[in-house]
Amino acid sequence: KNSRHARKFARCNELPWHPTKENFVPPREDITNDNIEDFFVQCWDDGSKPNVTQGHRYINHILTNYGMPTLNKHHRQIYASVIDLLQGLQREKKWRDHVSQGADPMSRATVKKLLLAKVHDENGEINFRKLRNKVLANALILCGWHPKDAWKVMDTNVIDIEDFHDRDGHLRPKFLFNDLSHNKRPKYKVFNTIGCGCKGEHHTKNVACPYNLITWYQQLKEEFDDQLIRKKNRLGRQERLRHFDENGDLKERKFFRSITKGGCREATKLERTTLHEHRNMGFGSIQGVFEFWRPVLDLGDIKMTTDQARRTFCTLGHKYTGTTISRCSSSCPRSSSWR
Repeated sequence: KNSRHARKFARCNELPWHPTKENFVPPREDITNDNIEDFFVQCWDDGSKPNVTQGHRYINHILTNYGMPTLNKHHRQIYASVIDLLQGLQREKKWRDHVSQGADPMSRATVKKLLLAKVHDENGEINFRKLRNKVLANALILCGWHPKDAWKVMDTNVIDIEDFHDRDGHLRPKFLFNDLSHNKRPKYKVFNTIGCGCKGEHHTKNVACPYNLITWYQQLKEEFDDQLIRKKNRLGRQERLRHFDENGDLKERKFFRSITKGGCREATKLERTTLHEHRNMGFGSIQGVFEFWRPVLDLGDIKMTTDQARRTFCTLGHKYTGTTISRCSSSCPRSSSWR
């Protein structure tokens, strides 16, 4: 997107500078208020509100590249004419009436592939990254979480109800994600559950059962945490402070952990290739979980986002629970047909 906006900036201002993917920042002398205004007018003509807001991000990027103040109301003395132009566009009926289409829900075939994805390698061993990413993908679809919701879940929020029986008497264990905050009203506490997906009684070796996947993931985290505790005396001071509190106990971590090939310096060569670190999973990695599965499961050439999981959750609710659009929560994207 930056390179596309760079070409637009150069074209509408007839600059001799030719942007590339490696260099999409125009020369300092070409970043003037007049050129920025012409750029925003061209963005408005090309795509209305979305193009202008994306172009605004690009302008702020090139301004900060040269250490200049960003384009906002706090720097009106510098960008007065540009801010007046943006405020004029925001008063346009076309701007005020714009409604974002939002992400499309995943197809039924895509959801099926994700829920049935294999987490074992050819040798039968569990692939740590696939297991973690499948647990996360399942949670985003089945609970309708935003990426921020998944990022906030702590180990203490997850409760295993292993002896739960349905009203029909079948054993259907489940995990309770307790004491989570409502995404629109943080002071309200909510909870989600992910239960057994087996037919009839629960099968502990069913690789498609969401409960089994979370159980295996927790067991692996506990194993690697135990390994870290055993080698605590071999860790450096900074490494110990990162993982252990003043009492020598492991610090609390978020439920979804990072997985790297590095590990600590004291780890053996084998451990470095398989170490599930006692560190939190990054927000960017959570957002890219479906992009991880797209080439693995051959889900097409179009980029997949976590917004699609949220939309899929709402579509499932609308199609299979009888919820109408008028009764949907304000935080729920508009439902659409199940493709």
